[in-house]
Amino acid sequence: MKKILFLLALIAIVIYFLFYKKELETNPLQDIKTEKTTMGSILLKIDCNGRVVSNFDVEIKSKASGEIIEFPFDVSDKVKMNDLILKLDPVDEERSLREAQTEVDIVTSQLKQMAEKIKIAKQELLILQKNTREQIAIDTQKYEDARRKVRDAQKLLPKNVISEDEYQDLLSREVQAKATLEITTVKQEEFKIKEWQIQNLQHEEDILKKKVIQTEIKLETTKQRLKDTQILAPIDGIVTEKFVQKGQIISSGISNVGGGTKILVLSDLSKIFVIASVDESDIGKVSLEQQVIISADAYSNLHFRGKVVQIGAKGVNLYNVVTFEVKIEVLGEKKSYLKPEMTANVSILQDMKENVLTVNSDALIYSYKTKKYTVEILNQGKRETREIEIGLNNGMSAEVIKGLEENMDVILQTSKKLPGSPDPQRAMRRMGRPR
Repeated sequence: MKKILFLLALIAIVIYFLFYKKELETNPLQDIKTEKTTMGSILLKIDCNGRVVSNFDVEIKSKASGEIIEFPFDVSDKVKMNDLILKLDPVDEERSLREAQTEVDIVTSQLKQMAEKIKIAKQELLILQKNTREQIAIDTQKYEDARRKVRDAQKLLPKNVISEDEYQDLLSREVQAKATLEITTVKQEEFKIKEWQIQNLQHEEDILKKKVIQTEIKLETTKQRLKDTQILAPIDGIVTEKFVQKGQIISSGISNVGGGTKILVLSDLSKIFVIASVDESDIGKVSLEQQVIISADAYSNLHFRGKVVQIGAKGVNLYNVVTFEVKIEVLGEKKSYLKPEMTANVSILQDMKENVLTVNSDALIYSYKTKKYTVEILNQGKRETREIEIGLNNGMSAEVIKGLEENMDVILQTSKKLPGSPDPQRAMRRMGRPR
């Protein structure tokens, strides 16, 4: 019974193949698919994905600590440079400012008093020096006169012109004049004492001057801390993130070990960029100023123009896949539609030709032996092979430089194979001419 069933199945298979072969012989072109050559455009591009980023972002923190009493902006609000972003309660800083100002006033007053003391001491020294020198001159003259009279008396005494008492009186006056001169001369030592006192006063003045500088620095620091209770926008931008609310107490970004409290992020959207991840196999085809077409899922009917402005110098290896970051500037008035962190679909244009003869890439046959392309055409119901020369080939269509004309029927090189099986010939055609 099994043998009979096997023979019946074998007979059925043979009959099927005989019938299918006969049908092919009667109509050999029934399974052939063709497509006409046409005039059109052909585009070579590198497709990849990316994310939208702003020109740059500024994370705002406060130099001061305290309670927020004003916070007028929210996410998506536009901010102009020097707009008041946030204000902290200034009570403590205002009190510190008054104390610092009082210290400056006190030390400045002390410095003025010290300068006045030094001025008076110098004037007193000058007067003392002048009076002492004048007195020395007078006493010196008196001493010289007394000495001269004694010498004259010594000559007259033997002649009895003067008496002994008169001579002794002259000697006494000489001694007294000499003593007076010596006393006056000793007064010059007071100059040194007075000068030493002035030097001490000047030293105290220098200390006060340094103290004035110190208190003025403290005053300026206190003024700056008071100024820091008001945070002004450093740039024109959009609030893209907000971390605090009115009434919240925040910590300083300078004095706090943890880096302080984040307040908000301002983004400069005057320029919009896309950071695209380009596969390492394609990065060699990318160059600066290359034109780019960008789209986003949020705007399915819109396309944005762009250009390559930066190519990453180092690749990123993720799960053994190496990509390079390419920075693309978005151009045109509609660039504001794109928001930071949107996902972008990027096509980097390599080359494009318009109004050229094109053929479906599935029609191309490449010979490794001759290293040339051929196609099969259908001419009056008969298959003919033609050698052609191609230009640009994007895997979908190829530019025909020589060998074909417009509106010719070319046979697509499709083969019958199991679903999902690879097609080496089609893959080779899509990759273009082998190197």
